[in-house]
Amino acid sequence: MDDIVGLGGESVEELVQQLLIYRGCYDPVQFLVYAQRVSDDDLALWRQGDIPYLEDVFIGRKEAVFDLVNAANAYASKIGLRSERIFYRSIRDPSLKSGGKELVRPIRVSKLDALDALFVENFCPEKRQDGQLDLFYDNQADVIAQRILKAFGLRDCRQIEMSLKELYKADPNYPDLGGFELLLKYLIHVNRSVLSNESFRKEVTYLDQKIAPLVSRLFMDSSTELLAFFWQKLACFRADNGLMSASLPSASELFSRAGNWEQVINFGELEMNEALTASLLIRLVEAADSIGDVGRVHTYLSLFCWCFKDAFIKWMNMSNVSSVEPLWINWNDLEIELEVSQFPAFCLILLSTEKIKKIMALMFQFDKFLSESLKSNKYWQNGLSLCELIGKLIEAEELLSHSHETFGKTSIGIRKKLQETAPGLFEVYKRNLLTC
Repeated sequence: MDDIVGLGGESVEELVQQLLIYRGCYDPVQFLVYAQRVSDDDLALWRQGDIPYLEDVFIGRKEAVFDLVNAANAYASKIGLRSERIFYRSIRDPSLKSGGKELVRPIRVSKLDALDALFVENFCPEKRQDGQLDLFYDNQADVIAQRILKAFGLRDCRQIEMSLKELYKADPNYPDLGGFELLLKYLIHVNRSVLSNESFRKEVTYLDQKIAPLVSRLFMDSSTELLAFFWQKLACFRADNGLMSASLPSASELFSRAGNWEQVINFGELEMNEALTASLLIRLVEAADSIGDVGRVHTYLSLFCWCFKDAFIKWMNMSNVSSVEPLWINWNDLEIELEVSQFPAFCLILLSTEKIKKIMALMFQFDKFLSESLKSNKYWQNGLSLCELIGKLIEAEELLSHSHETFGKTSIGIRKKLQETAPGLFEVYKRNLLTC
């Protein structure tokens, strides 16, 4: 009987109830993860089709693991959960193609049909009607549950506790009762201090893997605000306590999860001094775009382009950042082939003088405090010089246009230098003048 227990010491019933609380349904494969009989990494490889049979990476005796799942399925049926047929298929497999399209292939837990059959159903509570609650037709428990959700939105722990007692009296078997109780405990807990790197790391993992799915399930479309509150709490702790481990999520990353874009920028720019990475620059671009700071969007994007060219191209091809996407489309439509390191300068050609001045000021600001890490990067130095040249040319020619002169010595000199330095970009600049 000892085999029919999760490696964490939980009983079958406890593990099934955990799945119901956190995910709303009992899924036999996810059950194996909760029982610590399959690792998250191996599960991901199996879903990708890299592991033919999940049983090949079971932790513990195969027979014991199958007995564990069999007992869990029996318990799910016993407590009245509704079974639903499920099919496991791999993530798209590039090696399988038909008519130029990638195929998705079925994947199995076991080579033996009888054992594989243990995993073909998941079990969920009976569905309640979707839509708005009606006080005349919905039962008392549902009305109380809505009151609890509203109290969570207000972070009113006292009201939540009172309503939970009411809910327990109205329907002690209410499907979301356990989830509400767990979420209340976390709401109370999250205001306490976290003392060490290790406990903080566990806190982040717990919020990401357990609390976030629970909040998303209970609150559905309105889950964003409460999750942002939880991530903000962890982000502030990380920022205020100066945890030094590089393996911990950064303050800017946590503020990003909270949707606090100003703080992403504040802390992200400080983190640049410690380690300039592609992921940090992506985070900063997205944060600046979210608050409409075009100057910072283009400054971060320039850093990204010059310091991480391959990652930049890959990200730009997938990105939908509103202030950048049209520029990348124009870049790809160019008949003249330019080096990708010239993209930031190309962007300046299409922007107003006011925006160019702001971008150049920020670029020189970053050049000053990032010079040690960037002085050996020729793409940064060359790119910055080229952007400066474009900025000066556009500013000089705008001044000339106001004085009704065709050219001036300054403008001619800058044009000549740009033509010598980047002839393709100079041609793009001329064509843009003709279309303006």
